[in-house]
Amino acid sequence: MALLPPFPAFDIVLDSTTLFSDNQSTIKLTKDHQYHARTKHINIHFHFIRYIVKGGSIHLVYCPTDDMTADTLTKALPSTKAKHFASQLGLLPA
Repeated sequence: MALLPPFPAFDIVLDSTTLFSDNQSTIKLTKDHQYHARTKHINIHFHFIRYIVKGGSIHLVYCPTDDMTADTLTKALPSTKAKHFASQLGLLPA
C-alpha cells in the first residue's frame, strides 16, 4: 500500500517514512512472516504494519533506547539526558 497524494493530478511521489524503534522484536516480527506460538494473540494493527512495511511505505530502523531523542517529549528523564536530547532537538543551545 503506497502513500497516495491527496490529489493524484499533481503527480507527487512520496518516499517511504523512516520509523525509529527501540524494540528489536517488533522489527523482526515485521520481517518474519512465520507463525509463532508467542505471537498468537497479536492485535490486527500489527498485521497492518507488516503489510505497510512489506509495501515499502514505512522503513523500520533500530535505535537504541539511549539514543531515542523523542523520549524527552514522552518520558520523565534525568536532567542530563533531558538537556542532551533538548539540545539535539534544537530547544537548547548546544
